Amino acid sequence: LQTKISDEMQNNSKTTIVIPFIWPTDDDHILCIRDDYFDDQGVADKCEDVATALNNLKEHVHVNNLFVLAHSMGTLVFRRAMEEWVSLNGVNELPLFNTVFLVASDLASYRIHRDRTGRYIPMSAFSVVVFYAFTDLPLIGSCFSNLRRRGPCPPLGLFGIYDLSKVSDNV
Repeated sequence: LQTKISDEMQNNSKTTIVIPFIWPTDDDHILCIRDDYFDDQGVADKCEDVATALNNLKEHVHVNNLFVLAHSMGTLVFRRAMEEWVSLNGVNELPLFNTVFLVASDLASYRIHRDRTGRYIPMSAFSVVVFYAFTDLPLIGSCFSNLRRRGPCPPLGLFGIYDLSKVSDNV
């Protein structure tokens, strides 16, 4: 992928790249679908390689040409990747992307507040767009599944941002 992107950027500097972050399923048997959700949360925490790939991408692509589309549990992957990226490079290298789109995000709604671990998501881009729908049945299920893990806080993709005054102005 990195080689293809590098070749494309050398041939055409106007290329726009959308980096998808999607559900990192471990693909157990269909009968194990309930525990897949919790297994997959563990997979989402292993993002060192993603941070390294983002580092390599930054060397070849201008920030105005990079967009992120993080869907569902892919937002957890993106959050962890940004934490890892900042630990490698520091916050002075941000923003990294033009726009980040968070779609049906399974991230807890308070996670992108300035004082939380997801704060690097708003810092990573010039603008962040959050798409949410209170009618999203899988995210409603996520609320109940995560009661022990994160308490009674709904995911970002269900009701949007918990408190707008606590997030960056670019969200």
